[in-house]
Amino acid sequence: MSSDKICQKCNQEFNDFEERWRKPCNSKHCQNDFDKWTSGKFNEKINAIKKKYIYDWYKLCNSKHFRDDFGKWASGNNAIDKLIQDAQINATDEYRVIEWIPYDRFKDIKEIVKGGFGTIYKAKWIDGSIMRWGVENQRWLRGGQDDVALKKFDDNFARLNEMVIHLKTWNEFSSIRIYGITQDPEANEYKMVLHYMSNGNLRLFEKGF
Repeated sequence: MSSDKICQKCNQEFNDFEERWRKPCNSKHCQNDFDKWTSGKFNEKINAIKKKYIYDWYKLCNSKHFRDDFGKWASGNNAIDKLIQDAQINATDEYRVIEWIPYDRFKDIKEIVKGGFGTIYKAKWIDGSIMRWGVENQRWLRGGQDDVALKKFDDNFARLNEMVIHLKTWNEFSSIRIYGITQDPEANEYKMVLHYMSNGNLRLFEKGF
């Protein structure tokens, strides 16, 4: 493909060849200029417009940010690495992003239920989940400390395929959000990191998702 049809920033084809318009990249440039101007009127409306652009999820740009971090982490399991990487570069919003989360980013870990579907732990995730890319500081912005559930993997990692399907079909009304995967270094056990159900309903945890 001719180089004049490709955005030099994100290496993707222009939306409109005649106008050379790449929404994700151009949106980022606009965001960088938000603080350099003001209308002087209708400030609340202007701020609302700014906020909308800042919170938008731009798949192409975010995929690049994720790819840039691939060399900074490893789970020790190729299948898990591929699952996380594929989910990150294909995520259409923050709810479909999963991460490799170091075990030392959790605290106050305690067992809450043990049964035929495995052992579930409650923990505090110090950083919280990814919300969006921060343009000003060039890093992922996160939600802050949050309660999560940790569920041990089966030895054969049979649930990896289920996680792929879950991420593609997830919605907030029918299933538990998956934040990522971690590993207990002492027990050498991989665990899924799930949204904690504060209403105390543990059946979904026990069944999986």
